[in-house]
Order: sequence, then structure tokens, then C-alpha cells
Amino acid sequence: MTDDIDNVGYGKPPRKHQFEKGRSGNPRGRPKQVPINLLTSFTDMLDETVASRNAGKVMSNRELMMRTLFAQAAECNQRAFSRFLKLARKAGLMKELPNPYTGNVYSELEFSTEQDMDEITDGCWSRTRTKAG
Repeated sequence: MTDDIDNVGYGKPPRKHQFEKGRSGNPRGRPKQVPINLLTSFTDMLDETVASRNAGKVMSNRELMMRTLFAQAAECNQRAFSRFLKLARKAGLMKELPNPYTGNVYSELEFSTEQDMDEITDGCWSRTRTKAG
């Protein structure tokens, strides 16, 4: 009995308060870490709403990014225009038509009116002509 009293101290509880052999002090264990799904956090971030500075209305980050990309493409930024075309293809806005001259397939954007497309392309051509010459 004196041995039990002598071995009691910091980190050495009395025998009746010690854990039984083969039994854990934390029976449930550490809670499992939920793995972070990058795709869901990315889509959540895109769907967050923010107040737009220019229009003064609330829109999602996704819409804000698309508006910015479209504005840059309309300003004849070639990199932005190619990104815009890739996104339009993925969204299904491009219809593929056979090229009558070569038989190859090419894509055509489906705008609401032909005037929209003409305004964008004419504006870009006029700007590139004035810069070059």
C-alpha cells in the first residue's frame, strides 16, 4: 500500500483512477477531418454575391467575372476575346457549321442580333487600323 502512495504524483494517478488495461482514455477517438473538396469551395466562391461598383447592383462573382471578360473582349483584348470564345463554346453558344470551301467544320457565335456581332468586330477592326497606321 505504501508503494501505491509513493507512486502518486504528477502524471501518476492513484491505481483506482487509472484507466483499465486495454481501454482508451478517449473511446470515441479524434474526430475525423473532413477533406476539403476544392471543387465545391471553388463553386461556392463563384456563387458569392457582391455589390458591383459600376452598376450599383448585387451580382454573383461568376457574373461579375463574365462581364469583365466581355468588356475586355469588346475592347479588342485578343487574349480576353479568345477566352470568351472558349467559354462560349463550352456553354453551347457556338454552333458548328460545315465550311463550304474546305468541308472542315468551323464555329459561329449565336448572338441575339447580327448587329451585336458587327459592332464588336467593326470596333476592333477600326481600332487596330488606327493604331497601325
